Amino acid sequence: MQFILDHEYVATLYISLCVFLLCFPKRKYFYVPFAVSFLLIELYWHYRPLPGPLDFLFIYVFVIASVFLIFDINIFGVLFIVTTTFCVQHIAYKGSMILVTLIDYNLRGELFYVLCQVVIILIMNTIIYFTYLKKFKKDPDLEINNYYLLTVAIMILLFNIIVSYFVEDPLLEIKRYDIYSLVNLYSIMGSLAGIVILFMSSNETKLENENKMLEVVLKNDEKKYELAKITQEQINIKYHDLKHFIKENKINEDEVLEIEQNGNVFKSIYYTGNKALDVVLLEKNLACLKYDIHFLTIADGSLLNFMKINHLYSMFSNLIDNAIECVSKIEDKEKRIIRLMVSKQRNSVLIDIENTCLEKPDIKDNEILTSKEDKSNHGFGLKSIKNIVKRYDGNLLISCENEKFVVKIVFPLKNTD
Repeated sequence: MQFILDHEYVATLYISLCVFLLCFPKRKYFYVPFAVSFLLIELYWHYRPLPGPLDFLFIYVFVIASVFLIFDINIFGVLFIVTTTFCVQHIAYKGSMILVTLIDYNLRGELFYVLCQVVIILIMNTIIYFTYLKKFKKDPDLEINNYYLLTVAIMILLFNIIVSYFVEDPLLEIKRYDIYSLVNLYSIMGSLAGIVILFMSSNETKLENENKMLEVVLKNDEKKYELAKITQEQINIKYHDLKHFIKENKINEDEVLEIEQNGNVFKSIYYTGNKALDVVLLEKNLACLKYDIHFLTIADGSLLNFMKINHLYSMFSNLIDNAIECVSKIEDKEKRIIRLMVSKQRNSVLIDIENTCLEKPDIKDNEILTSKEDKSNHGFGLKSIKNIVKRYDGNLLISCENEKFVVKIVFPLKNTD
């Protein structure tokens, strides 16, 4: 039993670390530094040459170096993992100490005390895994760039360690178990606060980066709109000139040939009542012609005049691009069909776009789980659409049934006033 007590700290620390092995990218042969660092820390803990809190500070730094060799992540991710690990171990230790002091302090030297730590760690790791870490299996990029929040979390951890030595130990010596338990409870709350702060910093940074990316997408779409608008204006001018030449009977054989070659372009010109929608429909219809895609459109663009030009262009551009990407892969050209409808439905504006989809995608919580390997750089098209829909108090629904992928967007009609 004494052997277990002599090694319980390092063992519980590494048990706390194990949950991260399930979620984050690891280096090749990661198990080597994992095992070696465990043995070296065990060896150090056996002798403990440094006094007081310096022992834990040394181990903290050593574990940082070890985790850097185990996981293939940046230094902020390493600090996140190590600090969270120490917080979890600290909570388990303090929780078990509260239990043994309230029941019988002599249990401190029994197996019950060690089992309490292991059980608390397993419970904490389970909660952390299912509430936060599980998503990193699909998107393993850990983003923590908020120096302030990370510093606060580390300071809380270090403060808890100092309190353990200079407050709790003296209380144990005078056997004030009641006050000792209250101080332990405070330490647990401090460690929990540290974990919450770390999670908040990661979520906040990820949201900031996504918002920046969405802004970039929106800016790029705004530039694309300006270029597409110029193209449409040039086509309109050419179309007007050709009509004039035909009327005046001033057209030669070369110009007739040009009309035939550009007939599809002229047929692609839209007049929906919204110039931005006309531009994007022209651009995407020409893209559909390139891939032999049947692009069928019934749209009252005047219903969308409440939207900013760049928002409208970006939303429809992404919607139609996604549809084109899907149907262009279909071998049977007769099934390459995209239908778009913009209409008034009672007190709402309905945007309904559907396309043939032979392979049903994995849809969960109105999200498409991408099959592309580079998951971190895909999906911003849909996120951009959702962001724009949210700006105008709209709702978006994605479904796929009977080989038809459907996106429905509903805006309240009051926004059109």
